[in-house]
Amino acid sequence: MQRDYESYVRGEFNALAGESKGNADMAWSKVSTPLGFGDVSIAEALDMVKAEEGLTDKERQVKATQLMLTYIDQGKRYGKFEKQLVK
Repeated sequence: MQRDYESYVRGEFNALAGESKGNADMAWSKVSTPLGFGDVSIAEALDMVKAEEGLTDKERQVKATQLMLTYIDQGKRYGKFEKQLVK
């Protein structure tokens, strides 16, 4: 079950394009530093997680999935916020 969910999240993450990806990138630029990743892209943050020592492979995978979820969710929130500003 866990693998299915992680696969689903990865699919959603990889499918982001256009305005959705732009919103997610904009939101990521605001949350990456508070999350401890500084001013890096989501791809760089995921690489940092993959290289993080002291974690098992499973823990790395869970942390990467959480980052992808954050990226997707914050992008959706940013898009809604931006649309409300335009109204």
